[in-house]
Amino acid sequence: MSYMANTLEATKVNSERMQKQKERRKEKLLKFIMNNLGETAYSLSKKLEIPRTTILDILNELEGDLQIKYVELIEKGRTKKTIHTRTIDDFHHDRFNFEAINIPLIRRLVENAQRSEIVVTFDMLDGSTKILMPKDDLQKFIDNN
Repeated sequence: MSYMANTLEATKVNSERMQKQKERRKEKLLKFIMNNLGETAYSLSKKLEIPRTTILDILNELEGDLQIKYVELIEKGRTKKTIHTRTIDDFHHDRFNFEAINIPLIRRLVENAQRSEIVVTFDMLDGSTKILMPKDDLQKFIDNN
């Protein structure tokens, strides 16, 4: 039984060590991407000296966590998938509190939603809701309410 216990303990310790190594690599990769936009998975693997399969696994996790996005560029007739960090403009919101409309970030999000042809709903102070259509003038909407 002691052999089995030693094997289980060794497996557990190795699993924890590998998880810590993956977290360190993930942090290193994200910091590198923030400072060097437009890299490919292959170039990241070479520059950071991390195996390409590991890079791809970590990139898939980061994309799933909505921290990065892939941008396809066409160079010399070939499609190149480059990696960028996500910004607030990458997210679309469709419901806002009308009190917050004068906050620059909220206003920018409303304008982004309109450009993306998303119908925006505002929760008004009296508890009602108002709808702003994509083609409506935002300033006129604010002035009328």
